[in-house]
Amino acid sequence: MTKNYIIAPTHDVDSLVSHAVGEIWQPGVEHRSLEYKAENIPFEDLSVRGDQHIVISDLGNSDSDTNARMVELLGNLRVAGTIVDFYDQHNWPIKKTGIAFDTYISRDDISSAEIMARELVPDNQIAMYLAGLATLDDYNRPNPQSENLKDIVNSGFPSDRLYLELARLEQSELILSHDAQTALSSYRHKRDEALETLAVSYKTHETPIGTFATGFAPAILYMKPGHRAIRDDHPNENMICFYGDLQNVTFRTQTPEQMTRLLSIFKGGGRDTEGGFDPGAVVNEENYTDVRDDVIDKIRTL
Repeated sequence: MTKNYIIAPTHDVDSLVSHAVGEIWQPGVEHRSLEYKAENIPFEDLSVRGDQHIVISDLGNSDSDTNARMVELLGNLRVAGTIVDFYDQHNWPIKKTGIAFDTYISRDDISSAEIMARELVPDNQIAMYLAGLATLDDYNRPNPQSENLKDIVNSGFPSDRLYLELARLEQSELILSHDAQTALSSYRHKRDEALETLAVSYKTHETPIGTFATGFAPAILYMKPGHRAIRDDHPNENMICFYGDLQNVTFRTQTPEQMTRLLSIFKGGGRDTEGGFDPGAVVNEENYTDVRDDVIDKIRTL
């Protein structure tokens, strides 16, 4: 009997919906998480044998050492006969390795979850509904339901409970448990307070590659809430959002060329004109100004 696995992150709408689609595809599938830049590999413990089916979705980029180990492990599994399907919107380096995936689909116009749903369960109404919300969220075309889903994902409600609730929806409407709704209400109150903190921290900086707006976002606004707040408040400027208690920033530039130049001096990645990089230190309220100024000084060397 084939053992099925779904491997995806668990930190945003696209990845959580990928898990939900996996559960709809194969109820009882084993869920494993691989977060961006993580060093652990969630299939490292799997036996090298053929009676397994691994579905990978929405991985983005890990560091080069982790990528290399994943390539080696997946290659060994494929040689043994394990089925490996890969669905992703990201330009992941693994596609250049020559691994003979059973299915490899990468496109940049829909979410990873929607790619996966179209291939595995195209006739399932709930899967396609959820995958459509993931695409709306990922490509900044929100509607009230995608905004609700985004907020529930960001609320801290346990991811393993959330993707199972999503998979068990009976109609194309986000009717979730009382616990999920309570978490959503609490999150929105805290988020609104954090957005006020972010707004008062805004500052603009002139650099050789254009004006940058910066801001400090409490950790509750990681990643998209804080990013979108600065981006929407500064639509005609480049922007960088720093996050409390994290060693990661997100950015948006006005042109792809500006992004290329920005990433030439920082370790990170992106798509089109948006992405993230390592600012060189874990950011907190005490050191934010110093870390921000150091980042801006480096950009001014371009």
